[in-house]
Amino acid sequence: KTGGLLGTLAGGGSNDFERAIADFTKTIEIDPDFADAYQARSDAKSSTGDQAGAEADAAKARALREAGPRKAPPLRGVAVD
Repeated sequence: KTGGLLGTLAGGGSNDFERAIADFTKTIEIDPDFADAYQARSDAKSSTGDQAGAEADAAKARALREAGPRKAPPLRGVAVD
């Protein structure tokens, strides 16, 4: 059973890894500095047999973590009074 962030986006462990990859790709488009999204997408890619893609995403996640704390993404579409 899949857990953590991957499990949440993959339907709570439903093994719908293609959907999870698409969801994490959207997350990365919104926040390209979100290391956990790269790591979770790496796990999903590994589960589909895409080892090269998994290794690339894992390397990106490591690089982002080594760069230090991430900045919060800009708020989009949020009304502020």
